[in-house]
Amino acid sequence: MKHSKFLLTAAFLAAFFQTSAQDLLLRKAPPIKLKTMLQAPQRQLPTAGLAGKVVVLEFWATWCHPCMANVPHLNALQQHFADSNVVFLSVTDEEENKVSAFLQKRKLMGWIGIDSNDATNKNYGIASWPATFVIDAAGVIVYAGHPEELTEQVISGILRGTYEPAVKKAEPEEAPLGNWGGGDDPVYTAHFSQKPLSVQTIRPSVMSGFGGTGFNQGGGRLGITLLGLNLPSVVSYIDELPSPIRVLNLSHVKDNLLWDVIFYRNKGCDMPKALHDLSLLVEETFSMTIKDTTVLTDVLVASYSNSSTIMNEKNINFNAPEANMYHPLKELFDRLENKTGQIIDYPTDAANNYIDLFPVLKAYYKMNGGELKAWLEEEGVMFLEERKMVKMEVLRDSEQL
Repeated sequence: MKHSKFLLTAAFLAAFFQTSAQDLLLRKAPPIKLKTMLQAPQRQLPTAGLAGKVVVLEFWATWCHPCMANVPHLNALQQHFADSNVVFLSVTDEEENKVSAFLQKRKLMGWIGIDSNDATNKNYGIASWPATFVIDAAGVIVYAGHPEELTEQVISGILRGTYEPAVKKAEPEEAPLGNWGGGDDPVYTAHFSQKPLSVQTIRPSVMSGFGGTGFNQGGGRLGITLLGLNLPSVVSYIDELPSPIRVLNLSHVKDNLLWDVIFYRNKGCDMPKALHDLSLLVEETFSMTIKDTTVLTDVLVASYSNSSTIMNEKNINFNAPEANMYHPLKELFDRLENKTGQIIDYPTDAANNYIDLFPVLKAYYKMNGGELKAWLEEEGVMFLEERKMVKMEVLRDSEQL
């Protein structure tokens, strides 16, 4: 398993952003302070340059996959309103040279604002990307949400002055949850700012409709947070399996029960030890054993060769900003396994060969298993059904032994 430094589900980020965005809706827009401008008439944003205009203000980053997925949609809106009183301004906190290099490879229309001192991101309370605001001609924020939900009809209504923002009604308060990353407990961080020295816990999930995984390592510290996962998903993470379908749950713990797992050490812990300790924690908590086994089952065997779209890592400049959209085949095959529920057997070098997701990024996140398989076949991957012995993990109650 390739562990990202920090990973949250899109549902969690969307919910988090919607909550904070509501605070700005129907208020005077905070100042837009940018270090420099790209693809704009001037290098500096004129003081009065946006006065009297409708401004589509997009917060994005070159590394942000959901941001890139919405680029075609935003480009289409920009083209549609090219002759209208609308300015499209995309703001990133990255350095100018990195953004300029990215724009040479990827088409992002409109003005690009460099906010390298983070002033505008802070003014708008940006904590997740992408985030979109629309400021009307009077300087009031009338739209705050996800770029995917911004339509031609919404912008046309804002131009005519007939658009009525949907203000989210206050909902009954739930137990507060704090921000979290790898090793953080959102219940703890809602009340305390100082990290504990050590955490190792499993509990019924406190998440409401969303969750995710977080991993953080550095300075001798290591943290893992798994929120809202069922037991096979927890075990597949711990044992670094491609998907939960490789976990045979024969224990008393039902698959429909969701769990939170938090692990943190402030020193002297590496990933192998952390995963070993978590495996023991699962066995002890649920009075079960986790054992390797092999099962004869149907698999899809993947192969590839002589494809112009599959790139070996030796031929990739990973310092180039556009490389953020390159995905290793291994991750795509693992996603396919999760989507189809069928085990995918692939070459060991799948972790070293990449495909550029940018051309299909919007569709990629919505592809079902059949669509993902069909797209991979278009990119030069071949699949063959076979029966093979496959390594699995089996969970049994201790008293069953």
